Amino acid sequence: MEFLYPDETVAFDISGDCIQDGSSISVQYQSGARRSATLVVDNWDNIYDMNVNKVWFGQKIRISAGIYLPDGSQFTLPQGIFYVNNPDEVFEPSARTTTFSLSDKWSYLDGSLFGNFAGVYQLIPGNNLFVGIQQLLLTDRGNGEPLDRTPPLLDSSYIGKTYTVADRTYNYLDCPYTAKISGNYASVINEINTMLVSVCGYDCRGRFVLQNANTDVKDDQNAVQWDYTKDSSLLVSVSRNPQLTEMYNHVIVTGGVLNGHIAKGEAINDDLSSPTNVSYVGKKTYVVEQSKYYADDQCLEMAKYELTRRKRLSSQVTVETLPIYHLQEHQLIALDLDNTTQNRQLYLVDGYELPLGQTENMSITASLV
Repeated sequence: MEFLYPDETVAFDISGDCIQDGSSISVQYQSGARRSATLVVDNWDNIYDMNVNKVWFGQKIRISAGIYLPDGSQFTLPQGIFYVNNPDEVFEPSARTTTFSLSDKWSYLDGSLFGNFAGVYQLIPGNNLFVGIQQLLLTDRGNGEPLDRTPPLLDSSYIGKTYTVADRTYNYLDCPYTAKISGNYASVINEINTMLVSVCGYDCRGRFVLQNANTDVKDDQNAVQWDYTKDSSLLVSVSRNPQLTEMYNHVIVTGGVLNGHIAKGEAINDDLSSPTNVSYVGKKTYVVEQSKYYADDQCLEMAKYELTRRKRLSSQVTVETLPIYHLQEHQLIALDLDNTTQNRQLYLVDGYELPLGQTENMSITASLV
C-alpha cells in the first residue's frame, strides 16, 4: 500500500501500518466505477489523521497484492489506484485505527469526490471523440492539477470503423450529433460511450480504458486466469445462482427517425449449444430505445452487446477460492468439477471480492461463456 503524489509517483509506503484483516478490494466489470476498497490502518501515532497536513481530500493510494517467493522476496501485482473516500477514525484504550473507504479514479469524474461543473459541456458534430476524452481528462481542476494525467488506453479498433446513414458513410470516431451535457464529467464520457457502443472504466493500473463493446475477439479466446478442478487445492466451493428474471435471449434496439426510416437493430440467441436458445425457452425480449442512433449499424452493435450480457445471466456462478492475485475482470476462469476434460467449462469473470488478509477466501462471480 503506497501513498502517492498527485503525479502518481510514490510518496511513501504504508504497508507496515496496514491491518490486513478487514481490508479488502471489490471489483465489478461495468462502465463507470469498477473498483472500491476498504483499508484499515494502525493510527496509534496519529500519522493517518484526517487533516490538511496529513491525510486530506484528493489523497491517492495504490494497492498491490501478491505472495512471498521461496527466497523471501515479494511478488506483487497492481490492484488499483484509489482516492480516499469517507474515512472512519476509531479510538480505543488499547488501539487507534483509521478505516479508509476508497474509490477508483472514476470518483473524480462522477461528482462523488470531484467532477461537477457549472453550465453545459458541448460535444460538436465531426469532432474526434478520442481527442475529446483526452482533452476532458486533462481539464484543470482549478489548482493546476488535471482530472487525470495518466494517458488513457483507447481501443484502436475504432480507427477507420464506419457506419452508414441514408447512403452516407460516417466514421465512428466523429461525433455524430450535438450533445449538450450538464452535471459532471462522467456524464460526458457516458455520452461518448453511448455514441461508440463501448465500455469504459479504470483498470488495475489506474488507467482509463475504453473498449469496443463488440470486439472481434470472442470471449472464449481471452486468457484463462485459473483452471479449477474438483481436486484443486485453491477451490473452496462453487455455487450456482442463475438470474432467470434478468436473462433475455432476444434484444431489439430502436433508434431515431430520419427521412421516414426508423433505425433498428435486432439480436437473437439461436445458438443450439446455448441453454437459453429461443428454441428451448422461446423469445424473451428486451427492448432498448436509443433515439440518438440513426444508423441500423449502431442499433445492431448495441443489440449484440446487450444480448451477450443478458443471455449469460442464466448460468452465473460464485466461486469461493483461496486468493489469486493476478485475476482480472472480464477474463476467464475454467471449471472442471468432474475432472474430465470434456466437461471443462469457461466462465467470464464479472467481478470479485479480494480480501487483503491471509486467512480469508476470495469470492469470484462469473458467467458461462
